[in-house]
Amino acid sequence: MLRQEEEEASEKRVSYLTTIFSAIFVMLNTTDLFFTRIGLARGLNELNPIANIAFNMGLGDILKISCTVIALLCIYCLQILQYPLLACFLSGSLTLFVLIVVIWNILQFQIGG
Repeated sequence: MLRQEEEEASEKRVSYLTTIFSAIFVMLNTTDLFFTRIGLARGLNELNPIANIAFNMGLGDILKISCTVIALLCIYCLQILQYPLLACFLSGSLTLFVLIVVIWNILQFQIGG
């Protein structure tokens, strides 16, 4: 009985952590889009070739939002399919990746003026 309660508490912690990572992921993606739009307005280039094409066609915002929603749906599906640790790992990994991208953008603004 005690073991089952510990497992349920552990699953709740993992679920909360996944939710926090996902929320931070959305905020960082919004920040990345903001910095990308400023950088493009200043004459900088998007390093991602697919996103570069999309921004040149005026579809960059749609691409960024779509990719974010698809990633969140994948995390949600993992939760629904009873893979909470994998969902947590995925949300944490994506959050870390986008954090590195945002830091890179900030450094480019510091260096580029």
